Amino acid sequence: MIKISYAGVAAAVLLGAVGMTPATASNSFDPIESILNAAPEVLKDSTTASSSDLNREVVSRTNISTGASVELSAQASAGVTLKSSDGTSISIGLPSTDKEPVVKKVRNQIAYDNRDGSTTVPIPKADGSVQITTVLADSSAPLRYEYELGLPEGARLQLEPSGSVSIVNNEGIFVGGVLPAWAKDANGESVATNYEVSGNKLVQVVTLSGNEVFPVVADPWLGIGLIDKVEKSTVAGMGSRYLVHPTIWGRGGAGIAARWAAWGEAAEKGVPRTATLENQFLCHYDARPVTTFKSSWNLEAYTPDKGYLGFVGNMCN
Repeated sequence: MIKISYAGVAAAVLLGAVGMTPATASNSFDPIESILNAAPEVLKDSTTASSSDLNREVVSRTNISTGASVELSAQASAGVTLKSSDGTSISIGLPSTDKEPVVKKVRNQIAYDNRDGSTTVPIPKADGSVQITTVLADSSAPLRYEYELGLPEGARLQLEPSGSVSIVNNEGIFVGGVLPAWAKDANGESVATNYEVSGNKLVQVVTLSGNEVFPVVADPWLGIGLIDKVEKSTVAGMGSRYLVHPTIWGRGGAGIAARWAAWGEAAEKGVPRTATLENQFLCHYDARPVTTFKSSWNLEAYTPDKGYLGFVGNMCN
C-alpha cells in the first residue's frame, strides 16, 4: 500500500484469493475483503468521504478536521490529490495499464479495477494521509506498480536508507514523504517489496518467492501532515503544557529532514514559538525511534530552557 502525507508517503499491494481466476477477479472480486484478510490494520482510522459521485471528475472528496483534504479523480492517471491546510498540494497518479481502469464503489470505498488482475483502493485516513492499496488477485497481476507524483515546483523525490521516500524542495526542506514499502499475502505473511525512484516516479516492486497465498497486499502510504493536533492543558501552580499528537507519518515515517517542518506545523497548531518549547519538541522528534508508541509529546512552557543538548541529556524533560 502507499500511504502519502504532507510531510509523508508510503505504499502496499494486496495479492488476490487462492484459486481465483482472472475472470472471477474481474467480475466479483472484493478487494476490501482481501484487505481485511491480509492486513486489516489498513482500514484502521479510515474516514468516510464528505462527498462522492462516480459520474463526476472528482469522484470522492474527504475533508479533514485539520483543514486538509483528499480528492480522488475519475481518471486513474490523475489519481489522488492531497491538500494541506496551508494550501500545499501533492498529487499521485495511480498505476497505469494498457486498459483504462474502471472506477467503482466497494463497501463505501472507491476502487479502480485495473483490468489486469489488480485493483487499486485509495483509503483516506483521518489524519489527512491516504493509503493506496493495490490488491493483486492472482499470479497474473503485474509485479511493478508505477506512481507518478505531481510535486510543488522545485521539489523532488529522495530514496532514504530506511526504504522510505522523502519529498524535499529545492532547499532540501522536507515537504512530504512515503513510508517504507510493504506487502502481505492472504495469510498475513510478509512479501518482499521495495521502492525505486526515477525522477518524479515512484515504483513499487513486489518479489514473489512462490510460497505466497493470494491475494497479496502491497501499498504506498502518502501524506502531508506530520502533526495531527495540539492540546493545551494547565498544570496547577506551574503553567501551560502542550500535548503534541503526531500523525503516523510524523511519528515514524518522516526522516530527520522533516524535524523543522514538524516544528513549524506544531507551532501553527498552537505551540508558542519559545526556545524551551522548540528544544523540547526537537528532542522528542529526534527520539522517535525509541518512543514510537508514545501517544503524545508533552511540552512544558514552565520548564526553563536547557538548550537542545540539555533536554537530550534529561530525556526531553
